[in-house]
Amino acid sequence: MPAPDDVEPQAGAGSPGAGARTSADERARERAELAVTRFEDASAVVAGLLTGVMVGIVGTVFHRYQWNGLPLGVVVALVAVVTAIAFTRALGGMAALAGFVVTTLAAVAAMTWLTPGADRIVLPDAVGITWGVGVVLACALGLALPRHLFEGRGD
Repeated sequence: MPAPDDVEPQAGAGSPGAGARTSADERARERAELAVTRFEDASAVVAGLLTGVMVGIVGTVFHRYQWNGLPLGVVVALVAVVTAIAFTRALGGMAALAGFVVTTLAAVAAMTWLTPGADRIVLPDAVGITWGVGVVLACALGLALPRHLFEGRGD
């Protein structure tokens, strides 16, 4: 037996058009749900874009950090990229991840090549090359991962 909330009002003999009103209410509800879904998708893409800019800039700035001679900065920066890829893909889907990848690579490229004068943030040494190639590989891997890894199980 349906719950009281699930029972639809019955059109009586004296109420012409009640069925049309119910159908119009259902269509309005479907349009509202679609608008919410589109807003959530757009919000996820914007979040992916902003996250990509932040991770790209912060990773590029801090990739040169060394601790006792170990290039800890590049390791932490690449872990941050991989973590952000996983979260962006899981929470926002492929569209959000595409936005993340584009802005991350754009931020890293801009900070690598668009510098005033002879100052450089990313140097052509082992650490700089590891950072540049690592970001590209991490982004490519994130885009190539299968969908079933990020879908809910519905337990």
